[in-house]
Amino acid sequence: MQKSLVLVVVLLALALVACQKEATGVEALLESGREHLEVGEYTEAIADLETVVEADPGHGEAHLLLGQAYNRTGDLLKAKDEFSTVAALEPDSAAGHHNLGVTYFQLGAPDAALGEFEVALELDPDDPDTHYQLGVVYLTISLPADDPLALPDPQLMEQAVAEFERALELQDGMPEALIGMANVYMLQADFTAAIDVLQQAIEQSP
Repeated sequence: MQKSLVLVVVLLALALVACQKEATGVEALLESGREHLEVGEYTEAIADLETVVEADPGHGEAHLLLGQAYNRTGDLLKAKDEFSTVAALEPDSAAGHHNLGVTYFQLGAPDAALGEFEVALELDPDDPDTHYQLGVVYLTISLPADDPLALPDPQLMEQAVAEFERALELQDGMPEALIGMANVYMLQADFTAAIDVLQQAIEQSP
């Protein structure tokens, strides 16, 4: 009986060591994937991060990074799937909803993007990037799709302006938001104002 107990303890210890090694391996691959992603080595990043999510399907951060890698290689459908997984695993992840919104917009689904950006802002109201992206969506859907000569929807244009202005409040001189405002001014035929903010955007760009 005593030998059996010793054997059980040994087996449990071995199992614990194996789990620790597996966890260490997963975290090492996650870090490797992140580093590859940061320097633009997307093929290597995808290989590392796919291995992580295969080993740990519930690893939200790995799905987020994998989605970003897919997005940067232009594989938008796979990116959407990864960001959707993040949103399901971690509903309070503003980054998950933000990235899903960006990908929906890139896929030509601005209404779906709008919903994701709104959720992201509920979770992180002071993120200038999300305010900017939401402004882009409002600006896009303000333009009548079936009549290129028709005037933009004024209410949606106002919402776009509000989002761009909020982004600029949170990040002074944000070039993307300035360019968004320039687009608004051009649609309003206020070319002087458009040129002015474009010059500001150029000055802010590195």
